[in-house]
Amino acid sequence: MAEETGGSLPVSDGLLRWVYVAGIGLNLLALTVAVRSGQTAAALTLGLVIVYLGARLWLFRSG
Repeated sequence: MAEETGGSLPVSDGLLRWVYVAGIGLNLLALTVAVRSGQTAAALTLGLVIVYLGARLWLFRSG
């Protein structure tokens, strides 16, 4: 059985910030599509994801 080293690649703070911003942007685009097509459940779910990513971004910037 192979042993896992558990080493993950380090991510710079600048890159992680852009990943959060890109995630929020893509979810906003998907939210717009969901609202226009009348998919209420999908729109609510995407809204929650946007709030979560926004909170994570805020915590990342403040800490």
